[in-house]
Amino acid sequence: MSAPRCAISLLYCYLGLLPLVLGFTAASIHAQEEHSDEVVVRGTTLRGRVVAIESEGLRFETIYGEGPILIPFDRLEALRTEGDYSVRYDKGKEARGLIWGIEDLHLIIGGDLASAERIPVGSIQSGTLVKDYKASFIQHLRTRYPHWKGSLDVGYKYESGAVDKKEIEVGLNVERRKEPTRLVFDFYYALETTKSEDKPEVKTKDEFRGMLLGEFDLGRKFFLFALPAAEYDKPRGITIRTFPSGGIGYRFVESKKALLQLQVGVGYVYESFVNFGKNDYVCGHVGIEGRYDFRRGVTLAGRTMYLPGLRDPSEDWLWRTEVDFTVPLVDPLALKLKITYVNDDNPAPGVGDNKFTTSVGLALRF
Repeated sequence: MSAPRCAISLLYCYLGLLPLVLGFTAASIHAQEEHSDEVVVRGTTLRGRVVAIESEGLRFETIYGEGPILIPFDRLEALRTEGDYSVRYDKGKEARGLIWGIEDLHLIIGGDLASAERIPVGSIQSGTLVKDYKASFIQHLRTRYPHWKGSLDVGYKYESGAVDKKEIEVGLNVERRKEPTRLVFDFYYALETTKSEDKPEVKTKDEFRGMLLGEFDLGRKFFLFALPAAEYDKPRGITIRTFPSGGIGYRFVESKKALLQLQVGVGYVYESFVNFGKNDYVCGHVGIEGRYDFRRGVTLAGRTMYLPGLRDPSEDWLWRTEVDFTVPLVDPLALKLKITYVNDDNPAPGVGDNKFTTSVGLALRF
């Protein structure tokens, strides 16, 4: 087919799809207008939908644009919803009904105005539209357990040719933050096999990492921490390595959307290598952890941890760095890019001390 005919065919195709696109857009606008909540912010009335109620304010999506915005409670002058909401507050209590307004930093919610409850906004943990709460199991979990969050990551790769390769990666991260404690469980496993016509199937990757972080607040900024961790990496000759540590930490920033903290302490490393025996030593611990949530659910998170041997840091050490970049697709699914850098005291000369890994996969966020 000639270029002009191809262009004309594509034009007819797009023109044929135009009514469908316009109809979908009109239906979306109509559906949004059917549920029209109102908020008044500093004298300006906004119409749209209350997407979520958080400890810091309302997530509100206007009819004038895309994406929810966070409106702090202290900026709200009036509020009225058309749908029933479920709001959890004050260590597990729940209130349901229409939201009738906000007065003296108290959210007014109930079946009718006369019997509505007045909830201090400082005690609110989470809230969502009742019909969304009932329709989505993930949303049900988020509302019922506001102090918990997690991500299940899965990646798979298959390559067929002169050499057949199969690789699977599984990761799980679960976090619970409720003052004065914070708990983080992180698990990762990867397996890769290769096979060719003249060689049997062999494992080119078989590695595991597990970590449990516990923190206890000493005040607004300082906290105690304990971090037991273990790993193995059979292709690199590491049959087992454990490196528990503990100490004191300092939070520079902690909010709903950002975290930046420093950890300093001491630990102990025990490691066993294929053909190179065992090794153990007392070590220091210096760690930095950070997270930032951008608009529309995009998240950048990272952690680095350096454990130098106290007797001879040039002979014994561990260094771990992980960076995650997550982009939401369709809630609760997201696309995650994971970058990992490992540097340690591996004695195998053919393996080396460094290992740099990048991977892309799907994440189920809950």
